Amino acid sequence: MRLAALIHKPKYGVTAMSAETVIRMATTEGAKTPGLDKKIGTIEPGKYTDLVFLKNNELQTIPFENIYSKIVYSTNGRSVKHVLIDGRWIVRDHILLTYDEETLNKEVYLNFGKKYFS
Repeated sequence: MRLAALIHKPKYGVTAMSAETVIRMATTEGAKTPGLDKKIGTIEPGKYTDLVFLKNNELQTIPFENIYSKIVYSTNGRSVKHVLIDGRWIVRDHILLTYDEETLNKEVYLNFGKKYFS
């Protein structure tokens, strides 16, 4: 999201792509593009919902004018505390629940790492 917000600014100016617009593109507008907005894109009964919970202290920077800007420009992967995908916990308290991280890291290295990092 940060890249989507920043990439337009040199050519079109600092107000070209607001953080709120970027978040809307990643959620509701992103669901409309492939025609899936009846099933995803908003949090409401009957829809598949994925939620990412951010650490509260990551968003408590001063000044606190705009929550959208804080999310787009001030958070990263370390800011994610929980992930819930379609009602199933995937990450809880920063712990990946669906895969063994050590095994996953080894598999990624064996399949990709040797090629790119050896």
